[in-house]
Amino acid sequence: MTDKREYYKKIYSLILILLCVIAFGAAPASAEFEDKNLGVRSSSMGGAYSGLADDGEGLFYNPAGISKIKRAEFTSMHTTLFAQSELALDYFNFTQPMMPFGTVSFGYTRFGSGLYTEKEIAMSLSRAITESHHFGLTLKQLSAFIENTPDRNAFSMDFGFIVNFEKNFSAGISVLNLNNPKMNEVVPKTYKAGIAFAPKENLTLCLDYSKQSTEGKGSINIGEEFKLTRNFKIRAGYSTYPARFSTGFGFEFKNIKLDYGFRNHDTLNSTHRVSFTYMMD
Repeated sequence: MTDKREYYKKIYSLILILLCVIAFGAAPASAEFEDKNLGVRSSSMGGAYSGLADDGEGLFYNPAGISKIKRAEFTSMHTTLFAQSELALDYFNFTQPMMPFGTVSFGYTRFGSGLYTEKEIAMSLSRAITESHHFGLTLKQLSAFIENTPDRNAFSMDFGFIVNFEKNFSAGISVLNLNNPKMNEVVPKTYKAGIAFAPKENLTLCLDYSKQSTEGKGSINIGEEFKLTRNFKIRAGYSTYPARFSTGFGFEFKNIKLDYGFRNHDTLNSTHRVSFTYMMD
């Protein structure tokens, strides 16, 4: 009887994971390695980040922005999507400027439970081609583990480009999963284009458009970051497809940054994210 209960519990957990991922992506055909809006700062800004991407979170949106980082930093994040323990999401990122060669960033992401798990190991190389033009390339190893089935592995790559037109205005484009890696299903390409504008020194506004190759329509994402005090920033954002509202804040003291983000969902529970960043001298 105990073995049967454990079996049904595992089946239920696996179904729950798949349903939540499908609901998250609003696209059953591309649930595997769906865009989970990694990062706390970027997620708090509605995912409008491809035109900014000026910290380690750029690894997941537009690797070109990583070249703007001036000193090494390490970031870790943890959350459970929609308050479901089976949907645990963690990532670790280390970024190291290696001037004049460029900037290198390493990332590790883990999503899911023992029944279904996605893992991603990424390495990005970003370089400022001129003072105003930045290019980045990311190589990724994707792995998927489903209990009692063969493991799946694939190679993927992203690239991005950012142009700074003025000190306070930039635009970027990126293509994620450029080669359509084949896992249990094909992981679709994601196209992103965005702008970032700082009308004031303490305010940054971002606008993005993103679209998956398997989707009929894309999403418009808007976000803002307001520097309330020297060490404290508040953020907010909105995406149209699927329709989500997000908000959050960031606190920075000397070499340490703490970020919190909130994102709602129309049918599932909201998601809370917390990250810790240490910046090295």
